[in-house]
Amino acid sequence: AELPSLDAGYRDAVASFGRGVPLTIPGVRDELRKLAVAIPLGLVPGSAAEEEHEGRHALYLPTPARLTWLTTLPRRAMFQAALAQIPLRDGEPHAWLELRVTSLATGQRLEAALPVRPAPWPRGATPPWEEVRVDLAALAGQRVRLELVSRLGEDATAVPAAGIAHLLVASPAVTGLPRADRPARPNVLWVNIDTVQAAVTGAARDGRSVTPLLDQLGRQGATFLRAYGAADWTRPSNMSFLTGLYPSETGMKVGMIPTLTEERRAYYLSDIVALPLHLSRHGYQTRAIVQNNLLEDVWGTGVDVGFGTYSYVEETFDHSSRITAAAIRFFAEHRDEAWFLYLGYNAPHWPYRPTREALAQVGFAGEPPDRWLETLYRAEVRLSDDQLGPLLLSLQNLGLERETLVVVNSDHGEQLSLAQAREIVRESMWETDLPTRVVTRPGHETLVEEVCRVPLVLSLPGRIPPGVEVPDPVAMYDLPPTILDLVGVEPLPQGRGRSLRPLLEGRSLPVVPL
Repeated sequence: AELPSLDAGYRDAVASFGRGVPLTIPGVRDELRKLAVAIPLGLVPGSAAEEEHEGRHALYLPTPARLTWLTTLPRRAMFQAALAQIPLRDGEPHAWLELRVTSLATGQRLEAALPVRPAPWPRGATPPWEEVRVDLAALAGQRVRLELVSRLGEDATAVPAAGIAHLLVASPAVTGLPRADRPARPNVLWVNIDTVQAAVTGAARDGRSVTPLLDQLGRQGATFLRAYGAADWTRPSNMSFLTGLYPSETGMKVGMIPTLTEERRAYYLSDIVALPLHLSRHGYQTRAIVQNNLLEDVWGTGVDVGFGTYSYVEETFDHSSRITAAAIRFFAEHRDEAWFLYLGYNAPHWPYRPTREALAQVGFAGEPPDRWLETLYRAEVRLSDDQLGPLLLSLQNLGLERETLVVVNSDHGEQLSLAQAREIVRESMWETDLPTRVVTRPGHETLVEEVCRVPLVLSLPGRIPPGVEVPDPVAMYDLPPTILDLVGVEPLPQGRGRSLRPLLEGRSLPVVPL
């Protein structure tokens, strides 16, 4: 799995990709070890309207090269991928790809030429991916050999040029309708709101919730009153609830930013299959849109958990609406496919700068200094709760409400008690011109109840009864087996978690020793 020669060969190309974008080869995904290298590729920001960093996971094909898969095509089969050529030097020759799909039974063949033009990626430019779709319906239902062949030249008629070209094929997939004898599987919308205590939501049952939309979703489905995260900060907690393992079992150490070489090696050489990768193998389109870049293997802060496309949006609450807008576009673009969309909102995280409107919504009335911090935090949580409205309304308008499992949780809470304060800092508390105050800075570096107990709500009309309240203690690493059970996909090959579906149906779970 060590590829020092390739890594060294591309290290000098980093500068051409723009701000803060490493191009590394940390390892080889298990299914690609004999085929190609999976390159977690972080791209430069998109248009000014988007202000996103987008990463796609791509197969690297030099020229000439050939990749071959054996598969059975579904009804209305369609091959899709995104293509790009990396010009590592001036005058690099053009290249093109040929798609060949051959029936193993009859020998019938479909062919398509997929031209790829070298395009530099200057700072601030839109990534030059060329989206391609090829109709394979003529061979639907047949066992086929699918080949991607890379060649030099602008097209099939050109005389091959000398040299080598560098092609990327992002998220190649064959999509289509499921077998007639298999029911359609629900979509999965997972909304993770960073740094939310269960105590400020309806799970506290104290009448002081600042999350009316989350609470309403819980009344339509299930609210877990005692849900606990596996760690006190984002990356290990996310790794736990995306793999069903303890954080330590994923190879990730606590408190290391960015990931260490030994952590990445341990993860990539393991047999761990994260939930996004598992769902993609079962026909789901997978995407993440987040405000915290500690999860994915982009910028060296995480590891590849298998999302087909990964987008990072600036980490301030006023950018949260961009995550929501991108999600709504995703719903519309993939309404006829099974999909898994993970949204990571970061607004409740320190520093707190809520709007005046949000402060009014949580009852700001000139609290004494020892309560200002809590008020600011509650206002930030309320701002994030507001994002649920457009998401759920869009699902309803598209007719996807009853076809989508919605999961809302947090990776960890926040420690607001003065007794546990880390430090005293002088911080401008609002985006407005209100005076600067001396406040206690919050944190989440300890495993106290404020930090570990988090909200968890599940909704899937027709499969999860409305108004379920679960008082049993549950863990976030129970989510992968629960999600897979509810959507009808086989369990992950690893995991400590167990499906919580019996609790949703009024049954109990067996006691599991620690």
